[in-house]
Amino acid sequence: MTRPNRRFISSNLYLPSMYSEGLGDVVIVIDTSGSISDTELIDFQSEVNCILEDTQPEKVYVLYCDTQVHKKYGEYKAG
Repeated sequence: MTRPNRRFISSNLYLPSMYSEGLGDVVIVIDTSGSISDTELIDFQSEVNCILEDTQPEKVYVLYCDTQVHKKYGEYKAG
């Protein structure tokens, strides 16, 4: 177990500290079905950007699908 994360101790939460700055591989699946608007797709892209900035994964795979996978983008090197 790692040391408790000091940022949460004041809230009586004893959560483990991060031991690494980045992640391994990340798979992101984006719903492109008819119930998703263009605005929501733009929001999804913003979330993908936040994931990449916050977690610094080694590789990223993005899948666009509704009832089946339509596009696959893979092995993007973060950074």
